[in-house]
Amino acid sequence: MGTEICPRCENRGPAYTIACSVDEAGGGQCRESLSACDFCGGLGIVEVEAANRYRRGLAFGQRRVRKWRLTQRQLAYILKISPIALNDFEHGRADLPASVDRRLLNEYEGG
Repeated sequence: MGTEICPRCENRGPAYTIACSVDEAGGGQCRESLSACDFCGGLGIVEVEAANRYRRGLAFGQRRVRKWRLTQRQLAYILKISPIALNDFEHGRADLPASVDRRLLNEYEGG
């Protein structure tokens, strides 16, 4: 189908991160590392279908929070799916399971 720039990282490439920890004695350590986008794996490009799935999930998650004012756990209960499946959908890793009754979503939408 084709590829496009990753909608999550917008092809920014790996980023430097600093992780610090404190031990029981009050001392600590910091270490520097590179981290890559968890959606494209740092490649900066994804298939068009994956990018569209990511945007659908992002819009759905925003609607869940802003309009419906539900947590993932609450909506997962209403849809009769696991919170993990809903999280995967909202982050573009999967489509909504076929078991989800789309009529429930339409009723909740008010349409």
